[in-house]
Amino acid sequence: MPELGETLRVLNVSTDATYRFAWNSRQYIIPPGGSDFMPFDAVKVYTGDPRATNNVRTSRDAIGIVSFLPDRATEVRRLRLLYAAPFGEYMRASDVGGIFVNSPTLQPDLATTFAWEGVRVPLVEVYNIRNERIYTVLDDPEGTLTIPVSVTQHHVDRTDQLSQLVNDQANLIAILSQRLGIDPDSPALDNSPDLLHEPPPEDPDDTPPGPPAMVYDQHTDTIRRKPRTPPSPDPTAIEDLPEDKI
Repeated sequence: MPELGETLRVLNVSTDATYRFAWNSRQYIIPPGGSDFMPFDAVKVYTGDPRATNNVRTSRDAIGIVSFLPDRATEVRRLRLLYAAPFGEYMRASDVGGIFVNSPTLQPDLATTFAWEGVRVPLVEVYNIRNERIYTVLDDPEGTLTIPVSVTQHHVDRTDQLSQLVNDQANLIAILSQRLGIDPDSPALDNSPDLLHEPPPEDPDDTPPGPPAMVYDQHTDTIRRKPRTPPSPDPTAIEDLPEDKI
């Protein structure tokens, strides 16, 4: 998909019409059979944004610019207003109230698409600098060629993946148990009772006490052990608060 600011080539495939595209105070005149290079910003105004999908969304390009993308139905309506195309003439009786004609028995024909049936629109083809065809909304109003099919988790069968994951974990447990010389089906993995003969963890109460806290007594000019002060009870009234010392 092209990005904003990218240069594209617009080819006029009509035999009797001359088109004038404009963008940023610059005009691009394309005679019949001719072509001209212009920014993608101008192309999407007259041919529709090919990045448009079924939902309104935002898109971040390669340099971090975030742009707002309308849904494809809105792009079709905008182009029909731009080219003074009356609404409804491309709909069939079975599709009244919808935007596009989508019949599973019909293949998309870019030359005669129902959305532009009987409407005078620019007959152009758009290419990038690598001469790759860019299918615009004029070429593909229904998005059958450009909108990827979204696959949700509901459509993905992960049974085989989960089975393979369980088998891999079982093989890993078997290899580790063999190296430790234990039976993975026994309670050895729970280590209850102590089947691995591991040393018990150290009791924090058994750790030797550290050096006592010492303070400097300025009255006797000596260093003595800091007296242990009992914790004061939490005050329950204002009178129980300790006196401030200055």
